[in-house]
Amino acid sequence: MLNTIIYFLVGLLGISLIILVHESGHFIAACILGIDVEVVSIGLGPGIFKWGKNPRFQIGVIPFGGLCKLKGEDDLKRALARKDTHVRDAESGSLYAASPLKRMVLYFFGPLMNIIFAVICLFVCLNLPVPVKDSQPRVVLACEYEQLFPGANTSALEAGMHTGQLVESVDGIPVGSWNEFEQLLTERRYCGFVVLRADGQDYTVSPVNGSFGFAEFVEPVVSEVAEGSPEAEAGLRAGDRILTANSMAVGNMFDIFLLQHSSADEVLMTILRDGKEAVLVYVPEVLESGLLKVNFKLRTEGKLVRTYTPLKALGRAVAETGSIFSSGVDALVGLFGGGSLKGTVAGTFSASESIGEITVEGFNQNFVTGVRICLYLMAAVSTSLAIANLLPLPSLDGGLIMLSLVELVKGKNSSPKVYLFFQIMGFVIVITFVALMTFL
Repeated sequence: MLNTIIYFLVGLLGISLIILVHESGHFIAACILGIDVEVVSIGLGPGIFKWGKNPRFQIGVIPFGGLCKLKGEDDLKRALARKDTHVRDAESGSLYAASPLKRMVLYFFGPLMNIIFAVICLFVCLNLPVPVKDSQPRVVLACEYEQLFPGANTSALEAGMHTGQLVESVDGIPVGSWNEFEQLLTERRYCGFVVLRADGQDYTVSPVNGSFGFAEFVEPVVSEVAEGSPEAEAGLRAGDRILTANSMAVGNMFDIFLLQHSSADEVLMTILRDGKEAVLVYVPEVLESGLLKVNFKLRTEGKLVRTYTPLKALGRAVAETGSIFSSGVDALVGLFGGGSLKGTVAGTFSASESIGEITVEGFNQNFVTGVRICLYLMAAVSTSLAIANLLPLPSLDGGLIMLSLVELVKGKNSSPKVYLFFQIMGFVIVITFVALMTFL
């Protein structure tokens, strides 16, 4: 229950930020176009903290979303009271004193800001470094694990090599990581032989069917233990080095795989923790395949690298935003074509919970992964909000753009009753939409 509340609050915070971004678009456009902004609210409802004047900034009592209130409400009230055919004598800086073209730009800036925000999120996401393996070129001879690698190449063993050796060069080319070592072997997989230098000695190794018979050496140091698993209950922790398992010496990851292939009813494991040995005993879980389930991961070496230049990241961010936009439009068209409303639109609670859960789980893996997931989700939701607001419905930006376009063609403002109708219908549509989203 507590996790659900945390997920919901994290997701709600993200959605609220995206709504504020949308309202900031209207605010920026209003300032550029000379339309006065009366209130900028972070959150909805009456303001509990207020500061400034023209515009007045406030924090609403409801900590969700926000709004940008424009000058013009008094003009509309006077026009309705006088039963005018159109809003006239609008005050300077009023929304109704602005030309229809300016109002179209004003309404369009909200969705536009959401699109720009999505591009920024993806641009930052693509510029973040990503973790890649960067382990030392230390080898495991596959032929020494016949049970795991039947028929493996024995050339390295015959040349005198053994598991655990650190390779220094391939045919005289220095190697500093496993990836470099693997790449050089791949380039030579059909050569007659290669000369490997390891631990200060040269070895001649020949490939068989394109394979040299090497596997990556991973130290048996635990990085993560599944919560509630038999291993966790026995006391295995991150940082423990596994020394033996059922009297079998454990020197690397493949010794753990051998344990997995055994049929032991009980596992007796010796570990090294803080320089002291300890013995753990547990009954392992068994998979349907008959293999023992390993509920822990071993530590792997890695580093963070950037895969895009800023210019390429920007291009990719724009393209990805376009793809998300296109997919959103297709989903909307499918909805009007008889698709499932529930499958297309997620409820506020379920959407917030899902976004929060995915984000929190990402941060649980590592900080960079959490940030990347958060940014991508924000971009996707921001783009979806832009699409929704461009729908030609009353009170939504798309509907107001259409109304302004009609006024531009006619050369005059619409009747005050039309504006009032748009406000009432918009309120009804929003309430209906919110109810559907809440209970879907």
